[in-house]
Amino acid sequence: MLSKSFTYNNTYIISIIDNISLIERELQPYSHFDDYRSVFNSKEWILAYCKIYTPKEIIFVKATKTNIYFLLEIKDQEIHILGDPFNDYNLLFIPPNDFMGILYLLKSKTNKSIKINCLASPLPVRLQNYRKDIGLKWHELEETICISPKLQKMYNRDKSKMLFFRVTPSDELFQSILSKLLLWRIDVLKTKNNEGNEDSINERFSRFITTLCLNESIKDNIFIDYGICGDEIVSIGFNFIHHKNILYYLRWCSHSSNRHSYGLLHDIMSMNLSLNMGYDNIDFARGNEAYKYRLGLVEYNLYNYEI
Repeated sequence: MLSKSFTYNNTYIISIIDNISLIERELQPYSHFDDYRSVFNSKEWILAYCKIYTPKEIIFVKATKTNIYFLLEIKDQEIHILGDPFNDYNLLFIPPNDFMGILYLLKSKTNKSIKINCLASPLPVRLQNYRKDIGLKWHELEETICISPKLQKMYNRDKSKMLFFRVTPSDELFQSILSKLLLWRIDVLKTKNNEGNEDSINERFSRFITTLCLNESIKDNIFIDYGICGDEIVSIGFNFIHHKNILYYLRWCSHSSNRHSYGLLHDIMSMNLSLNMGYDNIDFARGNEAYKYRLGLVEYNLYNYEI
């Protein structure tokens, strides 16, 4: 059932939808993962999210003259970009003034407050006045990896201690390694700020990622890197490919009792391989973890906005 529909400046159709099958129909023309401007805006991501999390009301915004769209979700008394908090960040797909106008129109139509996060730079000054909290987004934009001499020395000394592999969904090991990563994620959250006490929440996220990977149209755009020391897997990274860019989405490594870091060894090996394969950008996503500074990545601001 289509709840209601209206337009903004005759250039955008805004529909509030409570039936996921209608979202699937709207996205049907997008046949390939590379049709989208972002992993988090893809048909595969959106439909997997809807299947597992079953949002009750979705706001579908589509330009009338182009194929640009984005989706929002009504949660209780608030409007968020669909998929938060699992979208590591959100991009702005339309002119900033249009985006701001649509948000104010939605606020007046629904009487809901709006809480979104987007990259800071494209947003107009008026919307920036509503900025609340600062997060971080990272990119490695260089053709070569710019790491400190100390870190390079560690890598040269210890790289022979870890074997490094890359697998895709077509490889037999892919699913078992993904399952191991998701289980480790739950264990880490249980010991960090008690975030893992809600087992059902974390199990649902695992089902979401597993469902996402089952899409045939996304299988060429996913890979897992992992490292082995001795007979044990000591690092795993779950990543997306979008055009000539790579997004590092989930990452885990075991603690090392030696001077070297499995995580840093993993990251440098993965970055070297990706850049040698011809990828342009490597996105380490949101977060200000210390290892990102050590890898010499470029920092971008990501802001939360409340209206």
